[in-house]
Amino acid sequence: MIDSKFQRVILIAVLLAMTFSVKAQTTPQALFKFANKAGYEFQILLFGTEKGEATVDWGTGEVQTIQLDDEKGTVLKGNTLSQELTIKGKIASIDCSGNELLEVNVTALPELNTFFSRKNYIEEYDFTNNTKLHTLCIENTDLIKIDLSKNNKLKQVMLANNSIAELTMPEDAGEIELLDCSGNFKLQALDFSTCVNIVQMNLLQTSVTKLPLSKLTKMKAFSAGLARPITLIELPKDNSLEQLYMPAAGLTSIDLSNCGKLTELALSNNYSLANIDCTHLTELKALDCIGTAIEGIDLSKCTKLESLKCNNCAIKSLDFTNNPNLKVLDCFINQIEQLLLENTKLENLDCSGNENLNTLTLPATLKDLDCSSCKLKEINIKTPEIMESLVCGNNNISTLDVSGMSALASLTCNENNIQELDTKNLPSLLNINVMGNPLTALDLTGSPNISYVKLNNTALNASALNNLYRSLRRIPQESLETGVYYLLNDVPEAGISATSIATEKGWTVSTLGSGTDAVENIVDKNASFTVTANGNGRIVTGLPSNARSISMYDTAGRLVGCFNIDSHSAAIPASVQHGMYVIYANGMSRTVILK
Repeated sequence: MIDSKFQRVILIAVLLAMTFSVKAQTTPQALFKFANKAGYEFQILLFGTEKGEATVDWGTGEVQTIQLDDEKGTVLKGNTLSQELTIKGKIASIDCSGNELLEVNVTALPELNTFFSRKNYIEEYDFTNNTKLHTLCIENTDLIKIDLSKNNKLKQVMLANNSIAELTMPEDAGEIELLDCSGNFKLQALDFSTCVNIVQMNLLQTSVTKLPLSKLTKMKAFSAGLARPITLIELPKDNSLEQLYMPAAGLTSIDLSNCGKLTELALSNNYSLANIDCTHLTELKALDCIGTAIEGIDLSKCTKLESLKCNNCAIKSLDFTNNPNLKVLDCFINQIEQLLLENTKLENLDCSGNENLNTLTLPATLKDLDCSSCKLKEINIKTPEIMESLVCGNNNISTLDVSGMSALASLTCNENNIQELDTKNLPSLLNINVMGNPLTALDLTGSPNISYVKLNNTALNASALNNLYRSLRRIPQESLETGVYYLLNDVPEAGISATSIATEKGWTVSTLGSGTDAVENIVDKNASFTVTANGNGRIVTGLPSNARSISMYDTAGRLVGCFNIDSHSAAIPASVQHGMYVIYANGMSRTVILK
């Protein structure tokens, strides 16, 4: 009898244990462990497999009920009560990014299909039970290894910028369309042989050096480089590649003969790459081969080419006869002697640093030109009214016509032989640099937005400088509070020019002038400034009758402030510290000591 009763007790205990075990296994839940102590503000986005309730265990015995939504999602946010949080419910999607988490356990969520975790501290995850997972994003974390062998339904895998050294791919990766492992420098090997349906793969800044891609015929975009030199790359025959990016990949050669669908190709900074065969790239629109060893490139078959960046190479000539759609060309620092571009639709051109370039023909579509440091004697702009930026310094130019450039915002023509420059009507001009030219005059009357002027080492005398100062716009007070407007006027007679004409308008000059050569511009020659203290600072009286403001500088020539004149007097606020200052007003100056 005793044995029979004892056996019944054991049987009941076993059945109860099994019941609790089954109940525990069938209760979907996710556990989150935070690095921060209780009181940390967090936010987690959840989607349910269906509309229904879920419970939140705050780790203190307190339980809260929330509603899960399968369409709009549910945001759980607040302040933690402990370092652990458990959510129980039928969860299909989790985004726990930015919560400084140490651990996330989703092994009890068999219906989980989407998981996002960015900017957390988790080193490992267990997704072996999440066989329905199709979207996985873990980025900018401490992740060191991850096993996806049981996740055969994955379509998108985003693992950028972690510390992954070991990545086990799904046993059957045939569903994967996107794989991004960029920024995992410790990752040295990756088996993607079963990724036969992959469309996009990014291995930039990884240490994967062997790339047998021959089976990946559906792939449209591939990136690798910026790490260890690639020792093997096999592109698929009759491939679907449209974008191929391999910067700084240590390439010495690359076979592009089967890449007829390529629209974008980037091979920059492969310093030993001496040949790029583009004769099969009939769909190519953008080519970047910056910093390679090429001396030339045949673009005759690239009739759809819109952008070419080939600066810092050894190129001696470029032929654009068959590239009528070209809009952007960067070919600076090469050995090019002539550029014939009239057949293109070029809008932006940088051919600077070609020290032998002496012939340049431009299209009527050009808006932005940098041809500095060449051997050009002239520049012929066919449609001046659309030019927005012109940089042509360090050439042999003696004549430059900018008179019709109504859209020009930036003009740099320094270190040439220009004696005259018509700048009276440049309404869009923001900055101008005419340094090192034998200019004798400069008029910026028609530039109401001018903000920077550089005329060092020009031939402007004091009188011409004063005329320039008068032509400058007055800077609004609100603009002076947020920026500095420079006039660099280092020329021999700047010291006797009336720089106060410019400074009282809000300009900061590099060389202060006494105004001794501008007596004719002073209406009241005998006026003297008097500074007296009052309860709110100081009052300056005895100012010229036609002056509108005063400019105040310290002994180092730094602008302290500009103050408006009212009834022949101006107020200096008490915030100006004691010391010696120079006050300018309409060409007159006076040194004062504030005590």
